Amino acid sequence: MSTMVYPKRKNALEDLKTICMKGLMRKYSEPEREAAKVRLDDELDWIEQNGFASAYMTVLDALAATDAKPDEFFMAGSIVASIVAFTSGMSVIDPISCIPKVYPELFWGWNRNRDPYFGLLASTDLYNRLIEYFDHFPGDDHVEPKIYSFEDVKLFEGYYIGEPAIDEHGINHTFYVDIKRIDHPGYDCLREISEEILNACNPETYADFVKCYSLSETEGTWGDEVEKLLKDGVITFSDLISDREDAYERLQEWGIPKEDAYILTERIRKGMMCKEAGWEIREEDMAIMSEHNVPDWFIDFCTKVRYLSQRGHAMVLVDEYIKKYPDRRAFS
Repeated sequence: MSTMVYPKRKNALEDLKTICMKGLMRKYSEPEREAAKVRLDDELDWIEQNGFASAYMTVLDALAATDAKPDEFFMAGSIVASIVAFTSGMSVIDPISCIPKVYPELFWGWNRNRDPYFGLLASTDLYNRLIEYFDHFPGDDHVEPKIYSFEDVKLFEGYYIGEPAIDEHGINHTFYVDIKRIDHPGYDCLREISEEILNACNPETYADFVKCYSLSETEGTWGDEVEKLLKDGVITFSDLISDREDAYERLQEWGIPKEDAYILTERIRKGMMCKEAGWEIREEDMAIMSEHNVPDWFIDFCTKVRYLSQRGHAMVLVDEYIKKYPDRRAFS
């Protein structure tokens, strides 16, 4: 059960369903529509059961009120796997047909109990309009700035929206929206991929480029040992684990049941097998990987990863990356 306290936006579920159904009809052709409708109904049911509709509508209301255009923002993180985000206009990536794939269970959790994260990366103009909107929020909910402290420096991160809910440990459980400028000098969301990675991997397709971008963002997935494995032919480019979806897919390819693959992926992505972080591979994790003959290079890889990023996050950044670095090599 979620501990997050959400805004009290009236008619949120009904309005969200209406917006999504209109988007479904507009974005999917008739042959695709039936499967998309099943996926949409399933996700809307998850949203209704957990009371998330007001969160989605709070963000959609803000985007509508500020006249946000699709080329002025994108949503960061795993919400790219949300068909509600796609049909409502929050995301431009179709989670059903996109290549490389994204998986709803990595968005809402295996037990469907994960709170959705709303991180807006906006152009400077839209960023300023959003700040103006939330500073003069038209709804009845309490709104306050979300401040992040780093090395004694306080940084603005967005807004808490809803009834304040701070527990005895000082953790704020109020719903929040992260808002950052795409071009903020202190937030390099469009970092340049190193020549080392590009030359070693030689990406040729969009999916290849997403993998390279993830390698540049993930902690512990790229280094001399990985590059040597590639050069020696022990692994291929497609074997490289650059994001949590890569790990999830490889584990299942080796025959590990889906739920076990999910559990292992979650531990890997959080760095909970990383030796440098003080962790070890649990006996039960080693047992299931050994049972399915998971190769030694992957097990060694697990002990080095501090964090695995989400594939969807890299996917939304790749298009922006190409705009920022138009001289980069083309891909198909």
